Amino acid sequence: MAITQQEIDARHEKAVMRTKQHIESNLKQYLETEENPRFQEYLSKQKTFLEGVWQKKWREMLVSSFSGDEKAAYLNETGRSPGQINRLFYRALEDFRPFNGYEWAKSEYKDKWSQLAKSTPYKEKESRKSKGKERERLVLSPRKTRAQAEQAERQKRLSYIFGEEYTPAPLPHVQYVVHVGDTNTGKTYTALEELKKRKSGLYLAPLRLLALEVYEKLNREGVLCDMKTGEEEKRTEGASHASCTVEMFEEKTPYDIIVIDEAQMIQDRERGFHWFRSITRARAKEVHIIGSPNMKNLVLGLLGEEANVEVRHYKRETPLIVRNKVFRLNRIQKGDALVAFSRKRVLQLAAKLEDDGHGVSVIYGNMPPESRQRQMEDFVSGKTQVVVATDAIGMGLNLPIRRIILMDSHKFDGVRRRILTTQEVKQIAGRAGRRGLYDQGEVIFMEDRKRMKQLLEGGDAPIQMFTIAPTRSVLKRFLRYYQDLDTFFSLWAEFTPPRGTQKASLAQEKLLYGLVKGTPIEDRLSMEELYSYLQMPFSAYEKMLSDQWKLALASLIGGTAMPEPAIQKGSLEKLELSYKAVELHLMFLYRQDQITEAYYWERVKKELADDIHQWLDQNMKTLNKACSRCGRQLDWDYPHGICQQCYGRMQENWYEM
Repeated sequence: MAITQQEIDARHEKAVMRTKQHIESNLKQYLETEENPRFQEYLSKQKTFLEGVWQKKWREMLVSSFSGDEKAAYLNETGRSPGQINRLFYRALEDFRPFNGYEWAKSEYKDKWSQLAKSTPYKEKESRKSKGKERERLVLSPRKTRAQAEQAERQKRLSYIFGEEYTPAPLPHVQYVVHVGDTNTGKTYTALEELKKRKSGLYLAPLRLLALEVYEKLNREGVLCDMKTGEEEKRTEGASHASCTVEMFEEKTPYDIIVIDEAQMIQDRERGFHWFRSITRARAKEVHIIGSPNMKNLVLGLLGEEANVEVRHYKRETPLIVRNKVFRLNRIQKGDALVAFSRKRVLQLAAKLEDDGHGVSVIYGNMPPESRQRQMEDFVSGKTQVVVATDAIGMGLNLPIRRIILMDSHKFDGVRRRILTTQEVKQIAGRAGRRGLYDQGEVIFMEDRKRMKQLLEGGDAPIQMFTIAPTRSVLKRFLRYYQDLDTFFSLWAEFTPPRGTQKASLAQEKLLYGLVKGTPIEDRLSMEELYSYLQMPFSAYEKMLSDQWKLALASLIGGTAMPEPAIQKGSLEKLELSYKAVELHLMFLYRQDQITEAYYWERVKKELADDIHQWLDQNMKTLNKACSRCGRQLDWDYPHGICQQCYGRMQENWYEM
């Protein structure tokens, strides 16, 4: 059904009314917080807000008042191609009878200001001016009562905004299949075989590389499949299946089958909520949930007693043997995988092995998926004989590994250096002895062998807690009371999560919000839009990328072309940072449906991935461990970052001081 002019007029009138109400609320807050409020000062201090509030309210009204079909029909009628519908629909009506909030406030309150300032509640002004103890006593009592009432109302709002969101609500008439087992037991293979048989299906992966692997596998086997991650999209004509990272889950889209992989990630502090949301809100005839044994009880609890659930248990078919013998790097064998917990250590180990004449593939977290895929292909094909990797190797990557050598017993988890958990040891060690290639798998622990063996052979502690995070529904309820993200973050910090849950820290969202707070970017974007940009998956702590993010947003609200990402070549670090910059640029292009331009930058991204792969092939030997002060080469297992001579000179200098 087409949108009529009368409907647009009605929405415009409503948006004007809401804009005036928002200005009135802002003005009241100003009067209550300024001791000697003056009208011209108010206009000057609040000018950015007054000039931008209309665009925000008009956009919110247009986006929320009409369905997607109605917006698409309107865009077609006006000769526009419906790409990103909400953005284009707003652009089509952006200049429809604009309302000037600044001029309205200037004329509306010029003659009323003195009276409004005088009518500020007496106790508010009295509390600022009171000096005598008696007067202070008289005003404190009602203020305390009011504070209590305000606190009670605030708690009520907190419960309404956040509390309703995190009660599990699995859909009825869904067949749930929970696949439970350790690494390398065939869980994912079995679920994917079921997915291939259905007319439509969705696979949700924890990593881009896994999403890519399943996308390629399905298309190769004749099951047409799209791929979507936070960083890229690949479309296949006629596809009715999709392979995505779990963050891309859309609960409105129904499928015949949905497969959710690595469900034990529900306990992850930053990403776990995406597993909770997909498990409890998947719309499909069948939902297959795959994970380690420690997630079983939690998942069954989320689904509830009335859900139709089948649980399938899996066991390793190839035995996993712990070798207690001492491992030396000169005894490396074909099919070995060395696992360390930092990119730097991975590259140094690989450099030593290359120097000794071995063909080595490397895998680490920041490596572009295309480069990682090339490294894996080299190992699978036999071009390289050994792989050196971070614990990213434990997350579902299928490689012909015969033996795992775990170089460390501790890892830094972003907060502290700690010993590995039972599940981490099993996840990594379980990659040894790939089914169908080897009769058994072997694992060697370089540190704390007895403790590591106990962790490997011990039972998993059941997951007791999962992570929650704000959703679109939460934001919509919040917007009924408040209009700024500062208040939103404050309320989130104040909100007490339900028992058995932990709150996401929202560290990146807060960091990025600090870059745009009080700028035209915040004024021009609706809060929901801005929050979605705060959640973009990129390395926000790298200044070059956060600056690029801010410039891209500024160009969007200004209607100008996005600046091209900076590309630097030479070192591995520069190539990797350039790749991330192009990735971020592509995220914006896909959000704006600039598909043609995205094709060009996809080629640039692939070229950078090839450059990284080539750099690793040609320059690996240059990455040997070296003293950070003098550059002298150190043994691969030397425990410190500086050589003994430099350390001795440092001590001499200390004594002289």
